Amino acid sequence: MRSSKSFEVNSILTLLALSFPLTGALASKPIDSKIDRLNKDGYEYVTTAGDGTIYFAKRKRRISDTVLVDLVEIDSPSSDGLVESIQVYNCIDKTYKFDGKWKPILAKTIGTNLFNFACS
Repeated sequence: MRSSKSFEVNSILTLLALSFPLTGALASKPIDSKIDRLNKDGYEYVTTAGDGTIYFAKRKRRISDTVLVDLVEIDSPSSDGLVESIQVYNCIDKTYKFDGKWKPILAKTIGTNLFNFACS
């Protein structure tokens, strides 16, 4: 017959053994949880840049030919975590607003993917 002390120790060890893999799995999923939150908030995946930056966007408002987009960047090498911004596109002129000026969308850049998302 086992003592109750031995049973308690074995129970605690069993619980600890079961909880460590769960803790590790949860800790290794910070990007997944961010993406889940973005999906729940209505953001859509747009593209991934060559440097690994992942872009999500949500059309905020369309006024005539101008579209305002909530933009989220994840895993950008130039910043930690999530970077959120609002981007403005003119769908007729194929331009976007940067530092108060309208700039053309350059071919074969991430801007092309973001413009196509905004203006589709």
